[in-house]
Amino acid sequence: MARVLILENAPATQQRWAGESLSDRAVEAMAAAIAAALTGRGHAVGRAPVGLDPRGAIDAVRVAAPEVVFQLCETMCGNARLEPALPYLLGWLGIPFTGNPADVMALLLDKARTKQVLLGLGLPTPEFVSARAEGDLDGWAAWPAILKPAAEDASLGIDRGSVVDGATAARERFRLLAGRFGVPVLVERFIAGRELNVAMLETPDGVRVGINEIDFSALPADHPRILTYEAKWEEESDVFRQSPPVPAQLPAALDAEVRRLARAAWEGLGLRGYARVDFRVDEAGRPFILEVNPNPDLSEGAGFAKSLPQMGVTYPEAVELIVRAALAAPKGTSMSKPSASAPATASATASPAAVAAPAGQMTVRALRPVDRDPIEKILRGTGFFHEDEVLVALELVDEALHKPHQQDYFFGVGEVDGRVAGYVCYGRRDMTVHTWDLFWVAVDATLQKRGTGRVLMNWAEERMREQGCRVVIVETAGRPQYEPTRAFYLRIGYQEEARIKDFYADGDDLVIYTKHFPPRP
Repeated sequence: MARVLILENAPATQQRWAGESLSDRAVEAMAAAIAAALTGRGHAVGRAPVGLDPRGAIDAVRVAAPEVVFQLCETMCGNARLEPALPYLLGWLGIPFTGNPADVMALLLDKARTKQVLLGLGLPTPEFVSARAEGDLDGWAAWPAILKPAAEDASLGIDRGSVVDGATAARERFRLLAGRFGVPVLVERFIAGRELNVAMLETPDGVRVGINEIDFSALPADHPRILTYEAKWEEESDVFRQSPPVPAQLPAALDAEVRRLARAAWEGLGLRGYARVDFRVDEAGRPFILEVNPNPDLSEGAGFAKSLPQMGVTYPEAVELIVRAALAAPKGTSMSKPSASAPATASATASPAAVAAPAGQMTVRALRPVDRDPIEKILRGTGFFHEDEVLVALELVDEALHKPHQQDYFFGVGEVDGRVAGYVCYGRRDMTVHTWDLFWVAVDATLQKRGTGRVLMNWAEERMREQGCRVVIVETAGRPQYEPTRAFYLRIGYQEEARIKDFYADGDDLVIYTKHFPPRP
């Protein structure tokens, strides 16, 4: 049995939203339930609140000398933007802690950035804009829309007025949220349909999943079909009783797709321990990921706990599994590690797991605005690409950066020791059944012949396969300078499918390579 210290956030010092203290009190009740479950299973358990002074957390850890910390700090005295601070501190101190790594917490706290990463992984999420000023709403036409704080937890800032039908109401809502919570404000196309909460729990035999649906059927006709802060936390309110989580009854195909998307998010984002992925399903039956909660409510009456019977796990067993996952994680680090079921390549997150590369530890992550200049230098530095080819490649980069909801071009960026080492770009081929194109793969000239290109290709292929890809097509040039490139594709399992003589210019053929994937069960 282990010595467990439960660290929970102290109450907020100010109330920015009606009933904001309710979610703080819920953390206290959650900590008590977890303490009881662990004590009942023979663990030695202590509890301590964490406020704005980090010395309090350090002192609590030093006094308790825990083998593991059960980390329940969702805010620091109401400041949700400091949520990753305690995991970073515990990693610095070398103390194992429950839940997700600090870097994953920092990513998922930023809802807009998370959605950009989800798109980079090829996962569906509603169109959005991260608004820092009213002018950022100019041109938005996806009505109705829902506005919410971009860096808050616990459904703060969400009430009956969150869904708006036009620009005037959107600007008014933006001013309200920006004044209460600061900017940015997330503006998202509202998906009218079902809302699903997918609970995910790491166990020794893999990640188990339970799916609940928010039952909106008892809500008044004039109430938007959303889970408001009041409905989530104010137990005496009508909307709390009218919006219960219930086991989802889904058609087999939709159930399988939601599970696939949730697992892809778990692996791609580098999640650990437990998490919740929230979906909306439109009237056509298409699921969209709204957000990923790396620190969901573990209260006995909350939706996560109500999903446990679907996983075949009791509440005390789930708490025990969460502690075991923390103890099994690498000690002395706040960073994510590869999932047991993840591919042997890196994940596309803002802070993914590392893969071994002779040039250093390489990660593959989503495209960021700061990557444009390094990518341009790589393209020009290889000596392979003509100027018009470089410009076309950069056009695709700009398209992905300026239109984060586009679904034409997906990017993975390799990084070694904080430096962009290369990138890969791929996308679906129109008017085909699951045929994909590999558009670009480029590696820093100083890091070539060190496995960098292979890692980028493996990563891209895995992402495409997760989207049902049957065959990948690669087009390259036939001039002698490209001989190493053509040999590279052959080494990693591609076949020369066709060659068009003098396609690019006299003596410069178009060479087409393909790789076919067997169907996944």
